[in-house]
Formats: sequence, structure tokens, C-alpha cells
Amino acid sequence: VSDNKYICHALGEIDGYSYTNSKEAFLENYEKGYRVFEIDLKLTSDGDLALIHSWRNNDLESLLGIEREKSENNEALSTEEFKSAKIYGKYTTQLLKDFALLLKDYPDVYIVIDGKYGVEEREETVKEYTEIHDILEEYNPDLLDRMIPQIYYEEMLDDIMDLYDWKSVIYTWYAFDGEEDFNPIKEMEFALANGIEVITMNEAREDELIDRELLLRGLVPYVHTINDAHKADELRKYGIYGFYTDSLLQ
Repeated sequence: VSDNKYICHALGEIDGYSYTNSKEAFLENYEKGYRVFEIDLKLTSDGDLALIHSWRNNDLESLLGIEREKSENNEALSTEEFKSAKIYGKYTTQLLKDFALLLKDYPDVYIVIDGKYGVEEREETVKEYTEIHDILEEYNPDLLDRMIPQIYYEEMLDDIMDLYDWKSVIYTWYAFDGEEDFNPIKEMEFALANGIEVITMNEAREDELIDRELLLRGLVPYVHTINDAHKADELRKYGIYGFYTDSLLQ
């Protein structure tokens, strides 16, 4: 991933829409030149992995046009409900198995995995990564070594490495936002000790001191999610190397 300055966020923007994780978004943004794509994954109620940002009622209503009672907030859709829905009424929803089959025709593509589980949900992380491994083993084993997990806390590295020897891992720091005891030097040392090259921050972490320290230690800093070219240029002056983006490549 550190050879690519752009990671296409949630498979990129299409027709002004972001966060679709749709088949059409991938195809369009591949043609624009992206080769590293980030996907959001959530388990359906049947245990299939769906490409969707969350099961929150707000997301389901805006993306899929599905309205639910407040009591159902964060409840997973069934696989059938998810697959039969259209994103913004026209784009194709994808299970990970669908996407894995599609990527057989795109051997130059790398995928960054965003699972969004915190340290208190370690069991969910293991369950999800077990499913990721098993799906790819069945549908597109060549893709396994082009999948790039994002870890959000130190213990997650062992949890996922016990399942498969992932070739590249990104340490994503946005889970630390608002934590007063966040120690960037400690986390940099953890990354270096474990062969992690890429650190991802959000704009709350664009601290010049942190950026400089990352560079001095040989780590590669990325920031998400940046869609403004002027903003990207400013961040590059601080040493930020790459960006998660919906639309910087046009």
C-alpha cells in the first residue's frame, strides 16, 4: 500500500454519492486509476459478510431506502434483505463473496479492510476475520495476499495473525481520538517492532510533531478522508504521504 498515494474510500464516489461500497463505484473508480480500495464490512444476520458501512437505521435509510423502528437500530439485515436492496435505488449491493469473484478479473487491485470493531469486541473481530479468510480461500485465494487489514488496537494484531499471515497491515489511530492517554511514541514503537509501515490518522491527528516523528522513524503516514486537493497539498507539506479519498482522482 505504501507505493500508492491514494486509497479509494468505500470503493469511491459515484455520481456524487460516497460510502456506497457498490459494484458500480468500484468499476468506475478503477477506470479512474485507483488500485488500492478500502471496503467496509459487516456481518448479516445470517453470517454473510456484506459491504456496508454500518447497520444503523440512518445508514440503511439513506443508502438503501429501508426505514425501521428505533428499536431495530444497529440490527443486521438478513442476507436476502441486503442483496435484494438497491443502493440509492440503482447501485448493486455486494457480499464479500461477490466482490471476491469480481476481483478475479482485477489482479492488480489491493483491498484495505475496515471492520470497525473496538478492543471490547475482540470476539467479533476474530469471527469476522475467520469469515474473511474462509470466503477468500473458497472464492479467490489469490486475493488473500492482497488484503490489507486495519488494526485499531495492539491486541488485534495477534488476533488476526493467528488466523492468517497477512502480508501487510495498517495501524489506524482514529479509535484513539479523544483518549487523553494516547501515546503516539508508544504506538509508533509498537508498529516498528511488528513490521507495520503505514499509520492512518484522521484530521484530529494532523499534528506537525506527530507527523515529523512518524517520518523520522521511517513510518508512512496517511490521513482520511480527504477530498479537497488544496487540503491534500497542505498536508503533504507536513509530510503526510497518502490519503484515503472518495474523489481526489478524477
